[in-house]
Amino acid sequence: MDTILALFLFLGLSAGQTVPEVSVKARCPTDYRRRVETCIMEAQLAPQAGGGITLVLNKDTIVNLCDRGILRKTIDCLEEIHARCVHNVTVLQELDRLYSGASWEQGAQLICEDTQLFQNNFHCLSHSATSVTSCILMRTHTFRMGLAFADPSDHARVRDITCSFAESIVKCVCSPLEGTCPMDLTKRVAGGMRFFLPPFCIDDIPTPTPTTTPTSMPDAVTKSTTTTTTATTTTTTTTSSTASTTRPAESTTPLPDQTVQAEDGQN
Repeated sequence: MDTILALFLFLGLSAGQTVPEVSVKARCPTDYRRRVETCIMEAQLAPQAGGGITLVLNKDTIVNLCDRGILRKTIDCLEEIHARCVHNVTVLQELDRLYSGASWEQGAQLICEDTQLFQNNFHCLSHSATSVTSCILMRTHTFRMGLAFADPSDHARVRDITCSFAESIVKCVCSPLEGTCPMDLTKRVAGGMRFFLPPFCIDDIPTPTPTTTPTSMPDAVTKSTTTTTTATTTTTTTTSSTASTTRPAESTTPLPDQTVQAEDGQN
């Protein structure tokens, strides 16, 4: 429950609070949060719930997920909740930040389009089981400690703790595979799990700065850049001759992360 609770705290809602149904026709369940958790825990793949470890522990996991339809069931479950709450704007906004049915579809396709690859290379997956398990346990402890000391009303902090945890779980599962398993397999595991991340965590990943420079710039921009560079050079020279540069202190706060127990049953 820790991770799901953290997600709802970030969204500014108490875990015990319910949102009234807009109409009988909408039929948005008041326990939609519990239902979302149950759906997600069915597949045991979502990083924000500490998922992914079953891929390296059980050879039949990929068969159960893909051939026996567990992933399909999970996606259908999530989409059903979304459809039932489509007329409740408040709930719908919350759901859209917790999961994306389209992203889950992409993740499922990436993992399931070559199940034989997983089965043929399970020896390398299982070889990393000890490292993966140890890493997830450590990250889970850090995550729970982070939540314990975080102010529940500080939604940005709770979000950061939760998203750091989710990202670290992806690394826990995938890093040991690098250089041990085929590259295609490693990419499918990492890529698939990232599709299962909450949208609000994915949106926080900064866009890489382009490394290419335009072949030409307007004269005004060029002159401004030249002037700024000259001023900066002068300032730097003056500062270095009179005092040492003070750098901002880097944060030493550990990245929190962790695992969540599934709640039983779907109403």
